[in-house]
Amino acid sequence: MGLIRLLLAASVVITHVHDDVLERFLIDGALAVKLFFVISGFYMALILNEKYVGPGALRLFYGNRLLRLLPLYYVMLLMALGVAGAGYALRGIGFVTPAMGNWLAHGREFGGPALTGLALSNLLVVGQEYAYFGAFLVPGGHFALTEPLVGPDRVPAFGFLLNPPAWTLALELGFYALAPWVVRRGFGIVLAWVAVPLLLRLGLEQALGNPFRWDHFLPTQLHLFMLGVLAYRCLPFLRKHFGAERLRRWGLPVWGALLLMLGTGALWSSGLREPVLLTLLAAGLPLVFLASSAVPLDRFLGELSFPLYLSHTNVISSVQWLVLRSESLRAGGPLRSLVYLVAGLLFSGLLYWWVDRPLDRFRQRRLRLAAVNGTIS
Repeated sequence: MGLIRLLLAASVVITHVHDDVLERFLIDGALAVKLFFVISGFYMALILNEKYVGPGALRLFYGNRLLRLLPLYYVMLLMALGVAGAGYALRGIGFVTPAMGNWLAHGREFGGPALTGLALSNLLVVGQEYAYFGAFLVPGGHFALTEPLVGPDRVPAFGFLLNPPAWTLALELGFYALAPWVVRRGFGIVLAWVAVPLLLRLGLEQALGNPFRWDHFLPTQLHLFMLGVLAYRCLPFLRKHFGAERLRRWGLPVWGALLLMLGTGALWSSGLREPVLLTLLAAGLPLVFLASSAVPLDRFLGELSFPLYLSHTNVISSVQWLVLRSESLRAGGPLRSLVYLVAGLLFSGLLYWWVDRPLDRFRQRRLRLAAVNGTIS
């Protein structure tokens, strides 16, 4: 599933660089994140049912999940501060990151609670999703649950997040906390865990409006993770009745079809795009997982997706103040997007080699040691 994850990460990048050409084909970043959540649910169900099993599995699972997310986040947090500082020192306040610009312009207006809340959410990740529920009024720095979030007298709270993509990590961590207690349930229980959050989401949208807000709230996004869990619950049945080798062969065309649909998703009717793609991805995940797991290159490409996603705002800011003098890049379009994507992929490769790869080896050693000690089976 690595190539699919990398394509989703690239879709988020293209959305944030506002490429009018490529955005006509690739799905938008918000939908890409939702599809990421489905894949995450599938993968968490897979490892909790097949790898983290035994008396010591819970503690090991939580530890390894934190090791997967937080070190890279803190590297990106330091980079965000470094990029902002370098941009300010070399080219002035106009070249700091948007978040740092907000801190410099309005940070001194905050009271103690607001300042503490923003600092802790940037430091701990948890709570960043709630920055999409309100804004700070200026002058004064008072937080308010207000709409619209952007205006001449307000700054959205998410504008103070130093690494904006990390709000999704807050939802991931919330799902990880819940996952061991729900992903091992039977098909009917998992189906209920899909239906109830979905109905909650639809009800809140109908009553209160603002779908954007509910995209950043775990109770109204939980059905996406659980849709991936539901897809996993089909995998043992398929293995038993059709065999893994036959499923791999069937999975190859499904894999190709999903890649084609994700690469051309923006051409679809906007009303059908999200439910159709979410359903088709969930339905195809068991076959795609079996087909792609036999392709080492796909695993490597998948390893680049998380660093690309988490670092892309820093990469965009860095490229902007390094090469802004180029007329072709300043004009936008596919060339600029290609520069951002290539720079992001190269940087993601470095992050994988220096950060993710050593940590993955450490996580695997923990698993092996736990298996030898009998704490997992």
